[in-house]
Amino acid sequence: MKALKNKLIALWQSAIARRVIIGVIILVSVLLFELFISNIGMAFVDKDECITDYEALDQNITLKNGKSTSYTLVFPSSEAYAIRISSSAKTDFQEPIKLEIKAYDEKRSQAIRTMVTTYISPNRDKLVLLDYTSPDNSNTIVISLSEITGDAQITSIVVNPSSTFRFNTLRFFIVLLIAMAIYLVKLFTLDKELFDFAKRKHRVTGIVTISICLLGVLLYCVLFVGIGKGYDYPLSSSLNYYDPYTQQFDAFLKGQLHIDYPVSEELLELENPYDYGQRQGISYMWDRAMYEGKYYSYFGIAPILNLYFPHYLLTGKIISAGAVKTIYALIATFFSCASLYAFVEIFKKKVSVSMLSLLSLTITICSGVMLMARSTAHFYYIAVISAMAYMSQFIFFMLLAIREKHKILRPVLFALAGANYAMLFLSRVNMALLCAFIVLPTLYFVMLKNNASLEKCHNVCVERTTKEKIIDLSALGSLVIVAVIFTMIYNNARFDSPFEFGAKYQLTVSDVSKNKIDFSSFTQMLYHSFIQPFKTSGSFPFFTLQLQNLNNYGGYLYVDAGMGLFAIPFMLAIFLGIPVFKSKEKAPFAKWLCAMLFVGVLVISIMNFYIGGVIYRYTCDITLLCALACAIFIISFNENICNSNGAKVILGAEKALIIVSIFISLNVLCSLHGYLANVSADSFVMVEELFR
Repeated sequence: MKALKNKLIALWQSAIARRVIIGVIILVSVLLFELFISNIGMAFVDKDECITDYEALDQNITLKNGKSTSYTLVFPSSEAYAIRISSSAKTDFQEPIKLEIKAYDEKRSQAIRTMVTTYISPNRDKLVLLDYTSPDNSNTIVISLSEITGDAQITSIVVNPSSTFRFNTLRFFIVLLIAMAIYLVKLFTLDKELFDFAKRKHRVTGIVTISICLLGVLLYCVLFVGIGKGYDYPLSSSLNYYDPYTQQFDAFLKGQLHIDYPVSEELLELENPYDYGQRQGISYMWDRAMYEGKYYSYFGIAPILNLYFPHYLLTGKIISAGAVKTIYALIATFFSCASLYAFVEIFKKKVSVSMLSLLSLTITICSGVMLMARSTAHFYYIAVISAMAYMSQFIFFMLLAIREKHKILRPVLFALAGANYAMLFLSRVNMALLCAFIVLPTLYFVMLKNNASLEKCHNVCVERTTKEKIIDLSALGSLVIVAVIFTMIYNNARFDSPFEFGAKYQLTVSDVSKNKIDFSSFTQMLYHSFIQPFKTSGSFPFFTLQLQNLNNYGGYLYVDAGMGLFAIPFMLAIFLGIPVFKSKEKAPFAKWLCAMLFVGVLVISIMNFYIGGVIYRYTCDITLLCALACAIFIISFNENICNSNGAKVILGAEKALIIVSIFISLNVLCSLHGYLANVSADSFVMVEELFR
């Protein structure tokens, strides 16, 4: 016995053997966790009191293409704890079948309530857990199946199946990867070591983190967005079939500014064609600008210049909207994460390697980049996600430039920052305006005063002569000025005004020219922009976007599914910027940056609400910059409390906030169906069951 004990001790002292043993323990633990999560719903069911394995289907239910189907089953039992449905496809089948299980309400015997809403895939069994006790012995359950894209059959419906074992393979591997990542963090003490770019281990961790973020976004875009093959040119269908970016690209190739599609005489004869009510029954291009008998795209042209033209010159085809959004999502992901790492390295911030990696992952998931990539009606969101990509690049190159001492490299970095700001302006003006609020203090303190310090004690200065300042300012501002002048000329050529972008000539849900800033609904603006929560439910997806109309706006404001900034709990960390104003250690540069950030976010929210209305893409104008700011504030706050007694508790609370935010954001991302539901029913159902 003693010899065996000594062998076990010796085995444990071997680093390789110890790691293998810990790996096996993690594997078994995750396996048990998955078995527990998948089957806990059946742990408290007393099957002895129920009629089990009751086959409720006398004959197959035929599902026809494009038709909804309902089936009412009556079973001789007082309770239904589960239903297993078996289906098979008769034709090619891609989209999942939406399944709703309804029953009589226990408290109101004549009322039907929906107990479960889920999805099934042909050629697979679906086990649905219930918690139903029939009132007044009316043991009736209604199964409703949505319209489908092929012919299929329901071959079996078993109430209270005795065999209810479940195991989610995808969730098992995801949890296993997370557990192994946590173990590696502990193994290499990445949770205790402060990030230092000079250390190879830390650089590798950063590279791996950003690579995981990029791969995750790429996989997400492939599954949920769809890359697409693009369009042959000349375009084969009516131009009204395509999105405004494709239409505007076609116009440029034809040497004109307006979309090459005729405006109907009926539309031109209306007293006010921009009034949605007057356009009823008339054919027109939806949500394009119409001015003096011609259609125009009011969307920014930066994606056309940077992606549509290069893609066409290389391939002879017009790039698809899905590919555009994927490219911009990857750019925004890389440079937002890289900006966080650059901030930490440049300003020598003290943050653990693991926290920095976790914050990078949080920015990727919670910043709105994936939400903008995911959303349908692609052309509305190309404007936002392209601006996110250029904004993140601008921030990255500005961070590098403000502390760079090399006289040649510094203006090059400023020029790259300026080029991206110019493209940001040509993508989405309101996001460019938001960035301008943080540029102003940067120009003053960094470019003019030579002081890039965030803390007084550091006193970091980059001394430059007047000539060098002029060169730096010229490098930063030249392309921005060119972009502004070009836009004014472009606007004047289209709408006879250098300051008119075409917004008030939109053919949309309302007459946008009637929208004015009116502070009588200021509280509603604050609610929709910052407070409006996600809709919650008891089944996956637990959090979804929702439409809320407070019915007191006046005017023509557009209201659709939206969210407030703080619907994502991580964004609450922006209030950690408030202590910056009170701190005696913070330099004026840091205080002015925080102040202008808050002002900019408020101004853009006011503009979006009163000029545009309510929809989540307007909130996403501010989410990326706010997410990056929240990560920076958390890092700075943790520096200040690192030696306090409650530091570990606060750090734990921050991690809990991050985990909850990631969970909520993933639910919202998966709540929108899109490409995956149209391509693979099996894959969609697998993702849909991930959180069940």
